Order: sequence, then structure tokens, then C-alpha cells
Amino acid sequence: DQFMQELAKVAEKAGLQVDGTVPSKEIKDAGGYKTAPFEISGTGDWDSCYRFLTGLRATKRLTRLDSLVLDGSKDHKESPDAAPTCHIMVNLSVFMAR
Repeated sequence: DQFMQELAKVAEKAGLQVDGTVPSKEIKDAGGYKTAPFEISGTGDWDSCYRFLTGLRATKRLTRLDSLVLDGSKDHKESPDAAPTCHIMVNLSVFMAR
């Protein structure tokens, strides 16, 4: 729950619209820690995606970036001068003390 609150603050500050957050119920052992995998997807512009990633890095919680997909495409409904939309999918593991 605390991580989800931190995640919401990071996304809001970055200006990213979070489309989905899927926590895995599978907790894994990782040495002296346990890890909980999360899949996060969102939409924004390139700057908001970048601010989101740097915001995740700046949190006090120990996380590991497992995979990242950035997809930038022009929406044909937008004007030709509009900035491309960035779709982001982040898979990360959150470390917790045993």
C-alpha cells in the first residue's frame, strides 16, 4: 500500500496518466530481502515519461527495473504539430525486508 501511494505521487508529479498498475501476488526471495514484482503502464509525453522514471529512481524504496518499453507514436487525431504521445510499460521489483 505504501508503494502504491508513492507511485501515485511520482506519477502525478511527473504528469503521467497511469493506465494500470498490476502488482504480482508472487513474493520472491532475494537474499536478505523479498521482492514483489509490479507492472505499471501509462501515457504522457516524452518529458512526463522521463520524469516518471527519474521519480521512481528518487524514491526511498529499493527497486529494480526489470524491463522497460517506451512507444512513441503520433495520434492521427492530433494536429501534425502535436508532440508524440509516449506509452510506457515498466516492470519492476520492489524490495522488502524479510
